[in-house]
Amino acid sequence: MIYISHLLPDHEMNEIIEQTGVGIESIEFSIADNLDHLNDSIGSYRERLKFMDCRGLTLHGPFMNIDPAAFDSEVRKITMMRFHQTYTAGMELGAKKIIYHTCMNPYVHYLQGWPERVAEFFGEFLEKHKELEVVMENVFDPQIDPVLDVYKLLGEKYPNAGWAVLSTTAFCTVGTVGKFMSATHIGIQSIPSFSVAAAKYS
Repeated sequence: MIYISHLLPDHEMNEIIEQTGVGIESIEFSIADNLDHLNDSIGSYRERLKFMDCRGLTLHGPFMNIDPAAFDSEVRKITMMRFHQTYTAGMELGAKKIIYHTCMNPYVHYLQGWPERVAEFFGEFLEKHKELEVVMENVFDPQIDPVLDVYKLLGEKYPNAGWAVLSTTAFCTVGTVGKFMSATHIGIQSIPSFSVAAAKYS
């Protein structure tokens, strides 16, 4: 199914859904203020989904001011909590998948040891969150190999965890990551004055 990012007003999303039958990828639960008021945010968004006639839903997790590879235990703890809150929203709203960034920042992170720390974080998270599929998305990652290392380490070290799959951005060649790929994000410019991201999920 193709999912379109909920970056347009609800009435315009409704029109697009009616015309195309696409699903919704929502960033509503990547926003810290909405997570701070989680129950109210879930209730409000449930009504909005009904208005838009949502036929399929994926949620995008938080990505600002958090870090799965953090050395600081408190930063790691808040990252785990925020990830859990988005997952909870996904369960309540009937989402098919949850998309989380690797949160790689080439200006902050060293690649040495980074895959191991990210795999450890996601492994712990997936051990307790097995109902929904988790998609790990690379955005600012300067190269794809460390992200693939995370994926492989998850399979080796956490065989009983829920599975994490990879969403790739355009700089990666399909030949390199095709067997790992669950989703691809594509920028669409066809809607006037707005750049919309669409995702195709297998």
